[in-house]
Amino acid sequence: MIKNIGKTFGNAISSIINNPRSILPVVCGVNESVLAGISNRYILEITADLGGNALGFGPGEHEFTIHAYLQDKIQFNSRSAWTGIIQDVPGASELEKIADSLAQATTGVSAISTASTQRKWSGSDPISLSLKLKFEAINNVYNEVLLPCQVLQGLTLPRGGVLGVGLIPPGPSPYTFTQDPSVALTGIRGERISVNIGGFFGLSSVIVKSVKVTYENRMSVAGPIGAEVDLEIESWRMMTREELQAAYTEKMTVPGGNNAIGIV
Repeated sequence: MIKNIGKTFGNAISSIINNPRSILPVVCGVNESVLAGISNRYILEITADLGGNALGFGPGEHEFTIHAYLQDKIQFNSRSAWTGIIQDVPGASELEKIADSLAQATTGVSAISTASTQRKWSGSDPISLSLKLKFEAINNVYNEVLLPCQVLQGLTLPRGGVLGVGLIPPGPSPYTFTQDPSVALTGIRGERISVNIGGFFGLSSVIVKSVKVTYENRMSVAGPIGAEVDLEIESWRMMTREELQAAYTEKMTVPGGNNAIGIV
């Protein structure tokens, strides 16, 4: 069951992206009255918070929560990388090539053996997910279609710097050694983006790689009354097997102050 507490709709996308403190936290996407009648298995929830607990800063500000219909299939991708066991040893590859050339030239037999082609693990990629979302206007085109599409697109873009100087990158701060990306050791706090997919899988911090919005040609005065979004996200960093298991088995409570949503 999805519990919704204190939802407040916003009306200014620029305020959300550039100054989250200027308005109350925003919840948008699937209409609240409709959400109550739909199983959470068909709903994706994504939240964004300006990172907290950084050096010199208090708790992070909740920016927004989006609810969307899950469409089509969900694709998970994981990948490991492997290199030759001697590949990273300085000069080893060159010596092997020289020895092989001499052996073939003198004996007609290659010096390359199956043992020399054994490989070692050199790392794994973050878990990546591809999802198709659906937004459909029931009562309010802006809150239910336009706003969630805009804020999702905004998660791929930087903010303007202080007094117009520089740019603030989107997503979590990489300058932390804890498992919580909102705890930045340098005093520079990033953005914590969390997802809960149908109540069966959740990640407390992700990077939004790509957002493709396709608006329908059914139009209202405010704009299109429906949209589909192709969303590509990645875990914040490489995960361990234990962390992946926890993402499947542990029930998430996504942060967000009065707008916290718990899956039970």
